[in-house]
Amino acid sequence: MVMPAHKPTRKSRQAVELMKACGEPEVRIAAALDIHLDTLRTHYADELLHGIGRKRREILYLLLQSAKDGNVSAQKALAAMTGTAAAEASFDSPQPSPEKLGKKEQALRDAAVAGQGTEWGGDLEPQTVN
Repeated sequence: MVMPAHKPTRKSRQAVELMKACGEPEVRIAAALDIHLDTLRTHYADELLHGIGRKRREILYLLLQSAKDGNVSAQKALAAMTGTAAAEASFDSPQPSPEKLGKKEQALRDAAVAGQGTEWGGDLEPQTVN
């Protein structure tokens, strides 16, 4: 007996996206749809590849709408997420390393600016001999 060819439906595509977004392994997704793993990968490649991003976008829009409607928990969650994203972005751009100095060079530089901005700063300036 030959099995009929699998035809994805809108409902099955949504199920694959949701299951993938929730971390289900492909073997379990295929079993839930009662299809072979190769069939899953052939007919649902787009959902497997992009499902996580699409579901996250959907959740973010729902969260944003709840925040706009006055849900304080949603507002706090969005604030935390955007703060985290900003922090992650700062790690993406490399920061210049401070110049490495030897002990003597660092001591000379520290001595040159010692007392600046204080009332006794003038006492530390080099004296000229006439």
